[in-house]
Amino acid sequence: EVAARIEDNVFHVFLRDAAGQALDVALEVPGEPLLEGLRLTVWPLWWQRFERGMASVQVTVPLELMDDADVEVRGVLITLPAPWAVDTANAGVHVHTAYGTARLPEAGDAQVSTDAGSFLLRLDGSKLQRGMYLIRFQVARPNTMPSLNLWQVALCSDALATDAESCTLERAGAAKHAQRTNVRGRAVLTVFALAGFNPTAQPSSSLPAVTAAADHRLARVTGILGHLPGLLCLAAFFDALLSQA
Repeated sequence: EVAARIEDNVFHVFLRDAAGQALDVALEVPGEPLLEGLRLTVWPLWWQRFERGMASVQVTVPLELMDDADVEVRGVLITLPAPWAVDTANAGVHVHTAYGTARLPEAGDAQVSTDAGSFLLRLDGSKLQRGMYLIRFQVARPNTMPSLNLWQVALCSDALATDAESCTLERAGAAKHAQRTNVRGRAVLTVFALAGFNPTAQPSSSLPAVTAAADHRLARVTGILGHLPGLLCLAAFFDALLSQA
């Protein structure tokens, strides 16, 4: 049960059992600020099913811009749930265009954090254009499932251009001794929370077709348009808050 105070952008979250008895509650939970000029959706994760003998699993984060952006975005930060990590032996991050006429304006290679729990994709500051972009990378073979299987995708402002440490987030499920005081860097514009996955299970949807790099022809989007990413994000976000309460 969620009660919202819209004028203050605050939520009260109540967890009840089948009889209606309160099990837990999180009060005064701040909502994400309204960001005008950037109509963007982060669709559910897609992953390569883990098979015996594989050293890593490929994960894809689909970003869709419904309109050209009026907000300057300098970076895309993707944070994995602890203890999962980016495969540092194969740490290349590849961005493909599913539809649209432009590429995501990258500025150099992705920067993997010290603990390999996140990576930052820097952008050159030019206007993001309408389209769907697929961010693909390898995750090292997980030995255990995360206690809090929540992924986060953050967009960061031009403050990142002068402060390299300003685009940061706390990892979901991080050990208490590893948590920082400032869990959200000052350059973070907005955060999308995504439900995690079981790497041994098969994804329930297909990815959009990838546009050929040579001609950027319009590719048909298939499979994922039947999903409700907003509901998934909210469910994962509130589950994370209640688990840590």
